[in-house]
Amino acid sequence: MSQADSFQQSFPDESFADLNERSALRLLRLGLSQPNRPVDALIERLLAPGGHDWFKKILQTPTFRTCVGDPAAALVTGRVMLVQLTALKEAAKSLGADRDRENRLIARVAYDLSIAAALAHHGRIITGQKRSELLPVLTDLAEALPEPWAGMVIRATEALDRAE
Repeated sequence: MSQADSFQQSFPDESFADLNERSALRLLRLGLSQPNRPVDALIERLLAPGGHDWFKKILQTPTFRTCVGDPAAALVTGRVMLVQLTALKEAAKSLGADRDRENRLIARVAYDLSIAAALAHHGRIITGQKRSELLPVLTDLAEALPEPWAGMVIRATEALDRAE
């Protein structure tokens, strides 16, 4: 019996015909890597059908109102002050303790984007996470985000080496 046949027998009610290459690679990496990180639930949601539309709606929730004007545009273009990004990150930490999965995902978006924006636009690290832990989180997140967000997070990873 081939590996594919064995896999199909393990999941007889599932069809993986619509699994795109990007999602398949992500799932493979998750299966071969360490235990799930908090960001993995967010990445999974972003890669799911409708994930990018969900992401755009999330940016309009009250969590992101700490940003001036349109939160999406402000975060990605750098029109948010470092103190506002830190406040967004702290608000996200509080929301992240919520029992509701959707609120935890919103919190994760706010947390990661505030850290990425601080790096990309201000060259500052606003988290106590080790650089060695932060880099793979941001790299994997960038692969799941739509543009222009992916580009901002990539700039954040590049700024990580130069950050104070």
